[in-house]
Amino acid sequence: MFPDDGQEPLYNTVDAALWYVHAVYEYLKHTGGEADYRFIREAVYPELKRNRRRLPQRNRFFDRDDEDGLIHAGGGLDQVTWMDVRVGDWGVMARHGKPVEINALWYNALCIMARLAERFGETGPYDELARKVCDSFRQRFWNEAAACLYDVIDVPREEGGKSDNGSIRPNQIRAVSLPFTMLSPEQEAAGAAVFRKPGVWGKYLRAYTEDVLPHLRNLRGKE
Repeated sequence: MFPDDGQEPLYNTVDAALWYVHAVYEYLKHTGGEADYRFIREAVYPELKRNRRRLPQRNRFFDRDDEDGLIHAGGGLDQVTWMDVRVGDWGVMARHGKPVEINALWYNALCIMARLAERFGETGPYDELARKVCDSFRQRFWNEAAACLYDVIDVPREEGGKSDNGSIRPNQIRAVSLPFTMLSPEQEAAGAAVFRKPGVWGKYLRAYTEDVLPHLRNLRGKE
C-alpha cells in the first residue's frame, strides 16, 4: 500500500505472495522446458521457500493458525484482502478472520511447492501441511445449510468469541477455480450453482448497499 500523505509504504496484502506462487505454476505449465525449470530453481524457488518459512511467524497483518494450518488475516483497521477499501477509520468491507479465497490460495501454493520440491529433488513439509489445510478447510468452510462456502470463518466478535460469515460473495469461486482444490466434485458444482440462482447478485448488491450507504451519508455530511 502506498499512502497519499507521505507515509512509509506498507506491505499489507495477504495474497500477493500466494498469487506469485500460482503465477510460477502457470508460467511453467505454458513453457515447461528444462531452461525454464532451471531459471525457476535458481532465481525464484529459493525466495518461494523463504516466503513459506515466514508464514508461521505472526505479524501485524496475517499469520498461520498452528492448530488447523489455516491463514488468519486482518485486524483493527488493517484490510489485507482484495476487498481493502478503507475511508478514515471505517473499513468498508472488513473481512478479519480466515477468508475463503486466501486459504484456497494457501492450499494451492502448498501443492505447487510440493511439486517443485519433488522436481528439484528436495523434501519439505508441503504435502503434510497441505493435507492438514485440506482437512481443516473441508470441516470448517463448507456451509451445509447454504450448500456453498463461508466467506470468512473465525471472525472476531466485539463482544468476544468468534463467528462465521456466510455472506454469498464471489470470493468462494477461487476455491473451485484454482488448479488444486479441496472440495468434492459435488461440492464444487453446488458452490458454483449458487451464483446461477435468480436474484443472488441482486441480493448481494442490496446487502452491500444497505451496509455502505449510511456511512457514505455521514461522510458527505462532514464535507
